[in-house]
Amino acid sequence: MTPDIATQALNELIKLLQFEKNFLDMMFAVSIFGFIFFALPIIIGWIIYHLYESYFVECGKKLEKILIDVLKN
Repeated sequence: MTPDIATQALNELIKLLQFEKNFLDMMFAVSIFGFIFFALPIIIGWIIYHLYESYFVECGKKLEKILIDVLKN
């Protein structure tokens, strides 16, 4: 192999490796984007729902007592 061919082959290999690194960086960015905009809102909504679930249950019990008192009278 002459030095020119070896240098050219090495340059092509470097280009391929840079493309692969850029591709992997892009895929990582896409996965982070997907997590932030799809999974994170679901997780936050689930947490908020379970935090306020007991509050809504208590409000429902109070409303039920008020309705029973109103219907008895």
